[in-house]
Amino acid sequence: MWSESVQFSYFRPSGWSVSVRLSRWEGQLWAFVLIVLFSACTGPLASGPTKVYRVGALSSNTEAQSTFADELRQALREFGYVEGRNLSIEVRYAEGRAERYPVIAAELVALKLDVIVTRASQGVQALKLATSSTPIVMAGGINDPVTAGLVASLARPGGNITGTVAAGSEIAARRLQLLKEAVPTASRIAYVFDASSDQQVRNFQQARSAAATLGIELAPYDVRAPENLADALGAIGRDHPDAIIVAGGATPLLAAQQRVLDFLSASHLPSMISVIRTWVDHGALMYYDENSAESFRSAAAYIDRILKGAMPADLPIATATKFDFIINTRTAKALGLLIPPAVLAQATEIVQ
Repeated sequence: MWSESVQFSYFRPSGWSVSVRLSRWEGQLWAFVLIVLFSACTGPLASGPTKVYRVGALSSNTEAQSTFADELRQALREFGYVEGRNLSIEVRYAEGRAERYPVIAAELVALKLDVIVTRASQGVQALKLATSSTPIVMAGGINDPVTAGLVASLARPGGNITGTVAAGSEIAARRLQLLKEAVPTASRIAYVFDASSDQQVRNFQQARSAAATLGIELAPYDVRAPENLADALGAIGRDHPDAIIVAGGATPLLAAQQRVLDFLSASHLPSMISVIRTWVDHGALMYYDENSAESFRSAAAYIDRILKGAMPADLPIATATKFDFIINTRTAKALGLLIPPAVLAQATEIVQ
C-alpha cells in the first residue's frame, strides 16, 4: 500500500521538521483541493482588470440636436465595446460654430484618448492641426480629403487619419438633380452654405456645374456667422427663388433649425436639406445624404482595428455607398406640390 507514496516535509527555522507520508491518491486529492482554493483566491487577480478604451467624439451639431453619441455607441456595441464596461466616450459639440473646432480639438487631444471620431470636415482639419499621433477616424460627412490636404491618398492615407468619406462633391450635384426632378418648374434655386468651409465651397462649385447642365440658375447665400443668417433669409425672401438647398456644415444653420423651418414654411419654398435628417420630420421637403447608421458602422470597424493595433496610415479610406433620400409628402401637399412618381420611387423613406 505504501510502495507508491509521497512525502511532504516542512522545515522549521528552529531546525526540526515535520514529515507527512501519504498514499499517492491521497496526495493527488490534497493537491487538487489546494489548486481549487488557490484559484478561488487569486483567479480575479490573475485575469487582471478589463481594459477600458477611451474614444473621443466630435459632433458639429448642438447636443440637443445631435444623435452622434447614440449612433456611435450602438455601432461600437456591435464590435463588443460597451460603455461602462470596456468603453468610455468623451463627446464634445461644436454647436454649429466654426470657432469652436480648434478649442474642442485641443481639449480632446489633451485627454490622451485612444482614438477620436468625427463627421465634420472642419473638425478633422482642426484635429489634424492639434495632433499628429492620436488616431482620427472620419465617420462620413467629409468628401475629398486628399484635396483638403488631410491625407496623402485614399488607398494609403499616411499620417493618423483614416475612415469613411462621402462620394466626393458629386453628392451636392445629386441633391440639385433630385430637387429639380421633384420641382420641374424650378429655374432659380437658392443655395445656402458656409463659404468659410473649403469643403462646402467645393460642393457649391460642383452643384453650380450641375446647374448649368440642368438649365438652373444657382444663387449663393453665404451664412458663416450668426449675424449672416438674418441677412441671408431676408435676401432670399426678396429674391423669391423657386426652391432652396440648405447645405450642412459648421454654420449657424445647425443651431437655428426652427427659425429656418419657419422661414421655409412662410415662404412656401420647396427645400432640399443636408443639415440634419430630422429637419424633414419637422417640415422640410426633402433630405439627401449618407446613411448615418452605415457610416457609423464603418467608423466602428475602423476604431476596432485601431484599438487592436492597426495603424491609421495603413488603413485604406472607404467611400460611402449607401444614402438616405427622404421626402415629406405632408409638406409637399402643403406647398401644393405633386411629387412625380419617379421621384417617390427613389425615396428610401417617406414622411406622411
